[in-house]
Amino acid sequence: MTAVWAYLALLVGLDRLGRRTLSLTAFPEDLSLGLGLGEVGRLAFTAFWIYGAGFAPVLVINFAYPLRLLLSLGLFLLGVLVFFGCLQGLHRQLVTARRRYLEWAGQLYARAYEPVRSGSLVALGEQAQPLQAAEVIQRRAEAIQQWPLQQDRLAQIAGIVGTVVAFVATGIITRLILVRFGL
Repeated sequence: MTAVWAYLALLVGLDRLGRRTLSLTAFPEDLSLGLGLGEVGRLAFTAFWIYGAGFAPVLVINFAYPLRLLLSLGLFLLGVLVFFGCLQGLHRQLVTARRRYLEWAGQLYARAYEPVRSGSLVALGEQAQPLQAAEVIQRRAEAIQQWPLQQDRLAQIAGIVGTVVAFVATGIITRLILVRFGL
């Protein structure tokens, strides 16, 4: 029961955090380019992993009962939707910050290219550093995560959900085949 309470408290905390207006700025300590949300994402993924692991015994126990198994799958998928719903506010803010940084890089490019358009090599030499800075900012902005979870973590979550759905579908189909043949 403590794990359920901790998971629910984490979901409420993620939701509240996503509802606040965060000052998402890049800083060197966050190598994940999550604009300071890398640790939050790691915590959320750990909680989701525990949630998925907690459902495994429930699914195994209900394997022989298709209706219970289907109900358990529904509860599991509801929990997945609630998980991503709680992360939605952070996702929205990360997308906005990414867009803001890309616009900034575009403005820097425009200002740096203006003198170069004349075709002067002197202007190109003078604008080399601003152009390089704009390129670095643009590359970093494009690399900003759109979810507080790293891309490989999202793939792992998809794998967990896919495995659970496949397990439940296999259980229901197997049970229906066994009932059909009277076994």
